[in-house]
Amino acid sequence: MQGSFTGKLESTVQLIVTEAPLINLPLGGKHYIEGSPVTISCKASGKPLPNVAWIRNGVQKSSGKGDAILKTIYMSSK
Repeated sequence: MQGSFTGKLESTVQLIVTEAPLINLPLGGKHYIEGSPVTISCKASGKPLPNVAWIRNGVQKSSGKGDAILKTIYMSSK
């Protein structure tokens, strides 16, 4: 006979970082025209491989394991 579970379940996990995360975000020196589409990429390395996410106005737009690409955003000063 199966019953329902109520209560609290806890678990302990050990994460061993053998290589600190390194984020490559090449934005410096680039110029964008206001109102034109832009693609921006971000790559990260480390062990374990980090998760990368682009978040805009609290909404996740893109994510990936080790890299994320944000496509067709429109640059605006507003």
